[in-house]
Amino acid sequence: MKSNSFNDGVSPGDACYNALILAYIQGEEWDAALSIFAEMKNLGIPPDPTTSHGLLLAFFKSGGLSSAAEFVTTLLSTKAGINGQTCTLALRFFIPELQACSDTASMRKKLRELGMVSSRDEDAILLDLARSVRVAELEEGRSISRSLPEEVLKSRRKEAWGAVLQYLVNYSESDSQQIANARKLKVTVKSNTLN
Repeated sequence: MKSNSFNDGVSPGDACYNALILAYIQGEEWDAALSIFAEMKNLGIPPDPTTSHGLLLAFFKSGGLSSAAEFVTTLLSTKAGINGQTCTLALRFFIPELQACSDTASMRKKLRELGMVSSRDEDAILLDLARSVRVAELEEGRSISRSLPEEVLKSRRKEAWGAVLQYLVNYSESDSQQIANARKLKVTVKSNTLN
């Protein structure tokens, strides 16, 4: 994106970048959206929550789950906007069993069910994930009338949804480790049977 092409001291800000990215996403031009995001990131401009949601979709569509996972990690390490929509989309990408869930309440229920039939380590992560979703829901529902400034409420909501994403990253990493261990075991068993 050209900035200050008229030498008037004006350069595009976050609203301009967010609008451009969302336009590319709506047109399903994933690579173009990611290119603008890279430029935005280089300038230190964080995406707002709506753009983060769209970017998560773009990363998933262009690079698959690993690309989406890297973006989630980026979201957690920056001042990017995080909200419930971004988190529910990430939950659906990372945990396919949640695809059919229509809302966060049904997601929490499914996470608890999955936690009951998983391995000991995995069930703890899934149950923590379900709890973090509930905490985020409660923060989202807090009204402004509680005598807390709007900025404090926004910050608390972002932290709560950030915790959901962190548990999701932990789950995804543990799941990847289990898959890697299963593959190693398969290779070991195969090589032992060949000898």
